[in-house]
Amino acid sequence: MSKILANEIANYGDDSPIDLKEGLNIPAGKPIQTAGSSGTTGQVLSTTGTTVQWVTPFSGSYNDLSNRPTIPAAQVNSDWNASSGAAVILNKPVVPPQSSVTTASVGTAALSYNSGNGEFTFTPPDLSSYATETYVTTRGYLTSYTETDPVFSASAASNVTTAKISNWDTSYSWGNHASVGYLTMESDTLQTVVSRGNTSTSPAYFTAKLQYSNAFVAADITSSLATTYDGFFLKNTTDGNAYYSHNTAWKKLLNEDSILDNLSDVDLSVAPTNGQVLKWDSGTSRWKAANDLTGGGGGGLSLSDLSVQSSTAAGGGTLVYNNGSGVFTYTPPDLSSYITSLGTAILDGDFTTNGLMKRSSAGVYTSTTDNSSNWDTAFGWGNHASGGYLTQLPVHGLGVHTGVTLTSEQAGQLLQYSGTQWVNWTPNYLTSYTETDTLASVTGRGATTSIALTLSAAGEALKLDGNNSRITVNGGNASGEIQVQHQGNARVTLNGTNGITTSSGIGLSLGNYGTNLWRAEIDGTTGNIVTGGSLTAGSMVVGGLTYPTVNGTNGQVLTSDGAGNVAWAASSGGGGASVTISDTPPAASAGDLWWESDTGRLKIYYQDTDTIQWVDVNAPLRQDRIATTGAPSAASDTGVAGDIRYDSGYVYIAVATNTWKRAALTTW
Repeated sequence: MSKILANEIANYGDDSPIDLKEGLNIPAGKPIQTAGSSGTTGQVLSTTGTTVQWVTPFSGSYNDLSNRPTIPAAQVNSDWNASSGAAVILNKPVVPPQSSVTTASVGTAALSYNSGNGEFTFTPPDLSSYATETYVTTRGYLTSYTETDPVFSASAASNVTTAKISNWDTSYSWGNHASVGYLTMESDTLQTVVSRGNTSTSPAYFTAKLQYSNAFVAADITSSLATTYDGFFLKNTTDGNAYYSHNTAWKKLLNEDSILDNLSDVDLSVAPTNGQVLKWDSGTSRWKAANDLTGGGGGGLSLSDLSVQSSTAAGGGTLVYNNGSGVFTYTPPDLSSYITSLGTAILDGDFTTNGLMKRSSAGVYTSTTDNSSNWDTAFGWGNHASGGYLTQLPVHGLGVHTGVTLTSEQAGQLLQYSGTQWVNWTPNYLTSYTETDTLASVTGRGATTSIALTLSAAGEALKLDGNNSRITVNGGNASGEIQVQHQGNARVTLNGTNGITTSSGIGLSLGNYGTNLWRAEIDGTTGNIVTGGSLTAGSMVVGGLTYPTVNGTNGQVLTSDGAGNVAWAASSGGGGASVTISDTPPAASAGDLWWESDTGRLKIYYQDTDTIQWVDVNAPLRQDRIATTGAPSAASDTGVAGDIRYDSGYVYIAVATNTWKRAALTTW
């Protein structure tokens, strides 16, 4: 590497260019000047063969092209409903009436269409393999699972704690209370209990069968009974139907003998005939028998006009009908977030022996011997607390214990073991001390420590004053490191492997701190390098672009390959796009223009990721959206985005639904 040490260099003798064998790197923010000019935004360097100058390249804009064709006004059809002449629109779509939808049994999610009878068949997805034991929010499938310990928290065994096991084992050791003669049998019967009182405000629970008769005649089924006992169930022996009370009224329950006409919103006073279906009559708010729609000739639904398509699964699933195209679009529900198994949850098959589940550590469970029968037996013996057992030791001194000898005890003494017994002992604590060690005497006994040293003196906290003084940081297996911190945060770090690093926003300055004379500075935020001398580099990289190290020829310009490399190349002029005027599409490349002369439309040959086609440069202007009447009087008047109105003073444009803006008209 060499350095250029002068501000201006000339190759005296032959006036030849200076060779930069390894390239030239210009820091960010520093200009390249030619003939005293740094150029303007968008200009590129171009060579004349004898010098380099800044020139403005082709902008890429259509308006900068020469010999552009004259584009006439767009030709549009102004009458959608024309019935004669060239303006008639043929084959306008007719929206058919809605067909029927049948829901099949669960299986593979699908939607099919039968063009023979116009029936759409929807097969709901089979969700039987998804976990449903836990509701998500108010209702739904399990979408997440958090392991609880123990996993079978619903089992009675989940309440077995170490404290309870200890208590049960203790009670078992107390012996069998059955021999004490406690009361072992209840003498009351249900009849004697009911005789003493047959009402209760607490619920009653039956784990076996409950047989009772609850038949009432119609006269006894009163509103006051329904008011007093909400949710009461009974049988009406008069009409043979079952009733329950709800909101102070009796509701009759349907059974297998009930008919549709028993429903309150169904009216079958006019008997139905074969093939009829139930249809809603909004006038009477009742379902009534009526003829169904049929496909085929003779009016009604044209089944061949309908079709079905499926979309990618999303959300909770939808079925959408397009009344403009007759297409039913079925979107299956997205079940990707649901779980299909409990994953690593503990199951019964994980245990090979009977017993109680014991957790020895996180995620580790084993079976232990089931002594619960002993615990139940011990519980049956009763409470030993009333047995009069000794609950505490009587008042006594330490001296009565074996192995303890106390002699003339005094306040403040402690117990000390003599090797054969415990004796009372007066401690001899250190009461005063004067430190005599110096740093030299301490380091003389040992100059290494594994404890961090903190020097908190202001100013010069640590000074090395000997010849060839140095600080050596040995990181062992890791790299040694010195940090310069501010308020506990590392600002500059000198690392044996990574070199010098700084925190965000902190730069580096090389020079004389005392004279404030800096030779080079690195900005900690932008990374810019400022040097008081020259900068020598083996290559020229500016803004991530690598520039050539030799001069180009006359007329060449600098071009980029899109990968960060800039090279001299011949100027390509107008960009290489062609312009064609014809009635039919010409052969073209991406970026070519075509004036479709029979329709008056300018098109560009456009290529995206996977398609290439001619597209309109501007959307056709609808003449029916422009009018001299109906100008808005306020910015919130009725209007559709794209509507244009004008009067003698303003042009009004609807920029959104019911949102207008205007521009004043002036003369010139």
